[in-house]
Formats: sequence, structure tokens, C-alpha cells
Amino acid sequence: MTALEGEWILQNLDASATGGLFDRIIGLKGLPRFQPTLTLNQIADLLDSGEDVPDEEGNPDWGICPLLEEGKCTIYAFRPFMCRSMVSEVSCQDLGHATMNPFVLTVAHVLMQYIEHLDVKGFSGNLSDVFLELAESDGAYRKDLTRPSAPRCGVIPNRPLRRLMVPWEHREKIQDLIKKLDSKV
Repeated sequence: MTALEGEWILQNLDASATGGLFDRIIGLKGLPRFQPTLTLNQIADLLDSGEDVPDEEGNPDWGICPLLEEGKCTIYAFRPFMCRSMVSEVSCQDLGHATMNPFVLTVAHVLMQYIEHLDVKGFSGNLSDVFLELAESDGAYRKDLTRPSAPRCGVIPNRPLRRLMVPWEHREKIQDLIKKLDSKV
């Protein structure tokens, strides 16, 4: 998720929900979790230049999202875009992961690339790391939402949108959406 999304979530949660969110995330701070090393726009730049995209370390055994409680999202109304875009064709509980239509995944990636571009002066990362970065050192929510001048570990700087990651088989079908997005950005 991007810092822009994290700020939006924090602005929309009431004080008790914000405190509970930080308590939960801080309680899991030392546990292993997926920490991306590349943003989607960085991946697009690598692909465009013909470079290999390195594998990133992730393991489903690291656990579920810290915001799930009894299988339900505690910030559902304000969840990040990538959570919103997970439109599984089967129940995630049946397989342990989402199974998405490839075109829906392409649309999600394109929209996430635009979100990253809108937050080009910000940062991205694992939901927990973004919230920790937006918190004060004592774990309190940063009320003014000023971003630290030097982000700590766990988050990566966002990149501008230079090239979209759209497979050939989806290019014609997605053109109208891209034209609408380009007219807004």
C-alpha cells in the first residue's frame, strides 16, 4: 500500500479504531512479513529496460493480515486498494489464497501504478510497515500526517509512472480505462 492510502485510512478511522490498529500492528512488529523491495512502477521500469525482476521473499506461513479479526477486516470500509481489488473466483478460505481472473489482475495493477504515481513523493510497503512509518516513534498516530524526511526500513520510495504493465492480450480491452485515467492525471 502507499503512504497516500495509509494517510487516507488514518484520517477516516475514529480515534479508538486508530489506537487499536496501531496496538495490533506494533504487537506484531518483530514477526516476519512480506516486505516488497520494488514498487509496481519500479517493476515496470525494469521490464521496459529488459532487466530481470528479482524474486521477492514471501511465505504464506508468516500469517494473515494483522487487521483480520475472526476472518473479517477491521477496516473494511477503508481498506487499501489492493485489498479492494482482490476479487477471487473461489473462496480464499477454500484454497488459502485468491484466484483472480487475469484481466481483473491487470486492471488492479494498472490502477495501483496510477495510485503510486499520484503519491510519487511518498512511499509504499507492507501495510504494517506503512502504518508504522506514519506513526510517531512511541506508536502514536502522527496527527499532522507529515511524512518523515528519511523513511525508516520496511518502506520504499514511490516512482513515477513511465510505462504500464499490460499484457498484450489485454491491451485493446483496457484502452478506454487508460484514456480516462490519463485525462485525470
